[in-house]
Amino acid sequence: MHPIVHRAEILLQNHVHPTLQLRELLEILRRDLDQTLTEPRLRGLINEHPDRFRVLESWQGGWRQIAYGTEPVTWVIAVGASPPPPGGATPSHLLRESVRWLGCGLDTRSRTDASRWYAIALTERATRNAFLRRAAA
Repeated sequence: MHPIVHRAEILLQNHVHPTLQLRELLEILRRDLDQTLTEPRLRGLINEHPDRFRVLESWQGGWRQIAYGTEPVTWVIAVGASPPPPGGATPSHLLRESVRWLGCGLDTRSRTDASRWYAIALTERATRNAFLRRAAA
């Protein structure tokens, strides 16, 4: 297996969030492995392994770009479940795995389903980040 693909799978399975934006994954892989890695090359490598990764385009539709002024975001999910923490499955691990599982089973032809999953993924991130900030204070 290509080292970038292998590292990307490990990163996604062990990251605190159940999914990463393609550009976030690219930044980490550039820092860790290959500074010359480009987004199209990474996307191509990931697309060659549908058994290991799920690629989701979120916020689809022209009206979204008009309303929010942003391009669609590409999200990458590791298909394989991450191992539970040493002490057993915690609520945060179960939440993380639930969001990942929902993304893996998403019907990508449905813009509504993609938008709903996107909202769930963003809410999970915001909740986890707020909890971490609160715990640090």
